[in-house]
Amino acid sequence: MNISIPLFILLVPFALFLLFYIFYSLFNLYHLLRYGISEYKMFLVIVVYMGISIFLFGSVLYGFQQFDWLVSFDLSSIFSNTSTHLFEPIL
Repeated sequence: MNISIPLFILLVPFALFLLFYIFYSLFNLYHLLRYGISEYKMFLVIVVYMGISIFLFGSVLYGFQQFDWLVSFDLSSIFSNTSTHLFEPIL
C-alpha cells in the first residue's frame, strides 16, 4: 500500500497559525493604540514589533521559495520500519 501526500499540505497548519498571529497582533495593536499611554515609547514598541514581524514573514517567504511544494512524500516509507526494538538503529 503506497500512501503519498503532497508537500503543500504542510502549509495548511502554517497558514492557520499565521492567521491566528495576524488576528492576535491586530487585537493587541488596537488595544495599545486605544488604551495605551500616547508617548513616543509606545509608538517605538509598535514600530519595532511590526518591523520584526515583517522581517520574519519576509524571511519565511524567502525560505519557502526554494521548495517544490508539488512534490509528494511517501508515508509508507516512513512507517515501514517493523523493528520490535524501540531503540534499535535503522540501518
